[in-house]
Amino acid sequence: AGLVTLGVGESLNPILEGRILEAMTAPIPDSGDGVLGESAYDSICNALLPGKKCLAIGPGLGQAVETKELVRKTILESEIPTVVDADGLNNLAGAVDELKRAKAPIVLTPHPGEMARLLDKRVSDVQQDRIKCAREFAVRHRVHIVLKGARSVCASPDGRTHINDSGNAGMASGGMGDVLTGLIAVLAGVLLAQAALVGYTLDQRVARPGETIRLTLYWQAQSRPDQDWRVKAHLIGRDATLIAQADSEHPVR
Repeated sequence: AGLVTLGVGESLNPILEGRILEAMTAPIPDSGDGVLGESAYDSICNALLPGKKCLAIGPGLGQAVETKELVRKTILESEIPTVVDADGLNNLAGAVDELKRAKAPIVLTPHPGEMARLLDKRVSDVQQDRIKCAREFAVRHRVHIVLKGARSVCASPDGRTHINDSGNAGMASGGMGDVLTGLIAVLAGVLLAQAALVGYTLDQRVARPGETIRLTLYWQAQSRPDQDWRVKAHLIGRDATLIAQADSEHPVR
């Protein structure tokens, strides 16, 4: 993923700074107990986001009243691709019509329960027609949707919809949704339109028990430098054999 910075409440930063080795931490003003509110907005926009290619928001954030407004404002004002999961989605419930005002592309990754809250419907209503729910939401609110679950649905603002028929019991492990958020965020910095689809494909392959694999991303331009680039994502096994790959359908402009 390159350079990753984790924005955390300043009261929690001393703990996480010593425990998280893979990413840097950036303390953000909080209420004293780790809860982020509107007072954190300026730090996020002026100190955390500049120079970044993508924002992932939601996991572990909480649903305090003051956090809801921060989440909504940050998502709408972000000028880089934004991936929203977990409490990021829960804090958007009741305010989804505002998504059309967003300045940058958005990817939402709800499970059926989160999707039901976004739509103010029952989970059974979502599950009854997953394709319709995902596609109509994506088109209406101009966002990319990954509706997780068996036969996950990836829908784009232009109505294009893909069904992912891969996956296994390993996907039921706690934290797999957070892995998906990270994978899509990595790809979204360069390939927004296909990040949701490619990221979900890779996430499901990573979950297979007993496999040790690494993710290799590379970009290969056409012979003419002014032509569009395309992206391939490969999963390589410990024995250097190709386990799986996912390709972008369209050029990256």
